Amino acid sequence: MRRTCKKQLPLPEEAPVHPKVQELEKISTLLDQNSSIYDLVVQDLGIASHSTGAEGMSAEQVVRAAIIKLIFYSC
Repeated sequence: MRRTCKKQLPLPEEAPVHPKVQELEKISTLLDQNSSIYDLVVQDLGIASHSTGAEGMSAEQVVRAAIIKLIFYSC
């Protein structure tokens, strides 16, 4: 079964230099304030019925990875 959120180790706190940092911080704050978004993502992704194999990404990781991909790789 896919989890909604998964505890991740924090990255080292360094001064970010990228111009998109402020935009990403605002998006992160919005996601943190509206965690029900992840429940909707779990519904869209479906529930894995296999009891073996890798767990896969959590719904939170899927959302955040999709946002990164949209911001940095869309032209």
